[in-house]
Amino acid sequence: MILYWLLPAAITLGIISSLEDIRFGKIRNKWIYFGLGYAVLVYHILFFFVDWYDLTIIHFYALALNGIIALAIGVLLWRLRLWTAGDAKLYLCFALLVPPMLILGKPSITSIDLLINTFIPIGLYLAFSALEKSSIEQKIAALKHTFEPRRFAPHALLLFFLIWPLKSLSSLIDMEGIVLIAVLAIMLFFNQFSKIHSNLGLLAIIALAASRLLFDSSVLSQQAWIEFGLLILLFVIIRFYLNGIAASAFTRKIDVHDLREGMMPAKVFVQSQKRWVLQDFP
Repeated sequence: MILYWLLPAAITLGIISSLEDIRFGKIRNKWIYFGLGYAVLVYHILFFFVDWYDLTIIHFYALALNGIIALAIGVLLWRLRLWTAGDAKLYLCFALLVPPMLILGKPSITSIDLLINTFIPIGLYLAFSALEKSSIEQKIAALKHTFEPRRFAPHALLLFFLIWPLKSLSSLIDMEGIVLIAVLAIMLFFNQFSKIHSNLGLLAIIALAASRLLFDSSVLSQQAWIEFGLLILLFVIIRFYLNGIAASAFTRKIDVHDLREGMMPAKVFVQSQKRWVLQDFP
């Protein structure tokens, strides 16, 4: 099985990266190079020197596209500050070391499965841990912060618009990774655009939402509004409510003079008017 060629490196990289992340708060690049180099070496052997797996050019293209999708998703999540550059590089390594299209014996683009199967179990664990550790006051404060109109409305309008093109895209392209890349790219665009032109960004989002009302006939159905309501509720619970609770439950204030190597900041440093300020992660 091809799995036996790749599994030792995947397990080794997983153990080393976990230990380094716990001890130092980062993963050194030499281990990323090890994972990428091992994957390239194994694929070179499998495609050019081994005949009994019946790998074709279709498998090669699927494997390459799988890596490109993983790289694009990793970079976009990094640019959106949803994880670090090290996490993006590590995700690319594992996407190449655990490629379902080779393990299952058929060419398919499934690097998105690795992302989902990693984030959902860990996300559920962290969510329940945050709910358990946070106080009633912290839960109420996070709830109030979640539905602040200036914070909630732009995301609701943008999500309302995104449902429209993404439904069309998913019906044309049967690749969850491509659809996710489109979502993240649009989010990044509006994130960057709003920083430069905050008022114009909001007006653009309102205009896009209005265009869906005018040109998408599906909004006339009750089912469309039920789907939108459930999606926006799920989004704000995960993105704002649970994130707010986690920020209270898993962080503590510390004097800048007491900072030590390996500590992870709960806020991001942003340069504003020639000075550095702390802001919440977007």
